[in-house]
Amino acid sequence: MAKVTLEQFSALREWAATNQHRAPVYKGLRGEAVIPGMDDEVLAGVIAGLTIEDEINAQRLAPIRNIQQQLGNPPIGDADRMQSYARSLVTAICQFVRDEITESADAAKVAGWTDKAAVAERVIAGTASDADVEVVRLEATSRGLSETPEELAALQLQRASELRVARALIDGFESQAFRQVESAVTLPEVVQTYHDLVDQAGNLIEQVTSQ
Repeated sequence: MAKVTLEQFSALREWAATNQHRAPVYKGLRGEAVIPGMDDEVLAGVIAGLTIEDEINAQRLAPIRNIQQQLGNPPIGDADRMQSYARSLVTAICQFVRDEITESADAAKVAGWTDKAAVAERVIAGTASDADVEVVRLEATSRGLSETPEELAALQLQRASELRVARALIDGFESQAFRQVESAVTLPEVVQTYHDLVDQAGNLIEQVTSQ
């Protein structure tokens, strides 16, 4: 059995506990992981799976790690400062995700998308005025993609729907995250909340960017 890193060993112990293995996980003399009664090939497969899972989680949480680096190290030993840090992290994460879904567009451009969506809806429904159709036709022509006004309107409606869903997810996460931070009082509670928020934020980013 090959040697395992400290991270792999910790993940293996957590996996064993989660899966209710009664046999202890320990390191052999050569630094290899050992679970009494488990075949070496089976154990190697488990370790490989956990390693892949760790790599996926590292990719999933990469944006959050970048934000954490910008904020500095969390003050783990102080409940009040840790709580303040968690609030800043939530705010920064939500801003990051909002910038991602809008491609950092300014407020005027984002506001214009709402008007475009309303016009596009009328075009698709067949209730658009000549002026509505002309506006969409002008944009379609300017894009140079050989789109009809109806094709562009359909794309604009789809994009508007995706943005509405993303905003709902972000706003929901933000509201819940701040409640979690405020309800954590003791240092262990705040630290646990912080770790929970990091994982939840990873899920949020995954959900929003997969649309």
